[in-house]
Amino acid sequence: MLVLQTVLLPLALADAPSRLRLQGGTHAMAAPSFDFVERAFLPLLHRMGFHARAALRRHGFYPAGGGVVEVEVMPRGKPAPLVLERRGALVSQQVEAVVTHLPLHIATREAVTVAKALRWRAEALAPARAVAADGPGNCLTVTVAHEHATEVFTGHGQPGLPAEDVAAATAKAVRQYLASRAPVGPHLADQLLLPMALGAGGRFVTMAPTPHTRTNIAMIEAFLGPRIVVTRHTGRSMLVTVDGRTQKEAA
Repeated sequence: MLVLQTVLLPLALADAPSRLRLQGGTHAMAAPSFDFVERAFLPLLHRMGFHARAALRRHGFYPAGGGVVEVEVMPRGKPAPLVLERRGALVSQQVEAVVTHLPLHIATREAVTVAKALRWRAEALAPARAVAADGPGNCLTVTVAHEHATEVFTGHGQPGLPAEDVAAATAKAVRQYLASRAPVGPHLADQLLLPMALGAGGRFVTMAPTPHTRTNIAMIEAFLGPRIVVTRHTGRSMLVTVDGRTQKEAA
C-alpha cells in the first residue's frame, strides 16, 4: 500500500489512465491498510480532483506477503480545495476482523472486545472471516463513517499477543479520535498534505500532529516552499491550512 501511495499522484497527474496490479502486503504494521486507503484516503482524493479505484483481490500479511490489489488511476479532473472542518452526522460504525491460517475464534474475540470497549451495539459487528492468503495473519478493522469524513483504525495480530490486547489498543485509538471531535485522524492527516499541496490546497481539522505529519510538512516545504500552517483550533484539535500550487506552478 505504501508503493501505491508513492506512484498514485504522479500517475494521476499524467495525461492518460493507468492500470496497476500490485503484489505484497495489504494489511501490515506501519503502513496503511487496504481498507484505510479505499475507505478513508481515496474518497478525499476524489474531492480534490484525483480519481482512482482500488480492488482487493487477495489479502497479504507480513511476512509472507502475496496480497494482490488492482488499481485504476484516471487523469486528474478539475482541482478543488479540500475543506474539512466538521465530521457531520454519524452515518455508520463497523468492526471487522479476519484471520488466515489461524483459528477463527481469534477474530471473534477481537471484534467482541472492541465493541464492548466502545459500547457499540451488536449490529456494528461484522461476522468474523477466514480469508485466503499465503501465510498466517490477523487484522482487526474499525470503520467510523461520518457525513463528511470516514476514518479507519487497524489492529494487527502478532505472535504471543493476545487478541484482547490487539482489540484494546485499537479501541483506544478509536476513543481518542472520537473524543477529539476532529474529522481527520492523525495518520490520515499526514497523507493528505502532499495531494493538497499539489492540488488546490484547502484546510482540515485534525488531532495533535504526529512526527510523520511534521516530517511531511518539512519535506513538502523543502521542495515547494512555505505553504502549510498548523494552528490550534479548539480543545485538542488543530487546524492545518495548505496553500495549493498556483496556475503558473502547475503549468
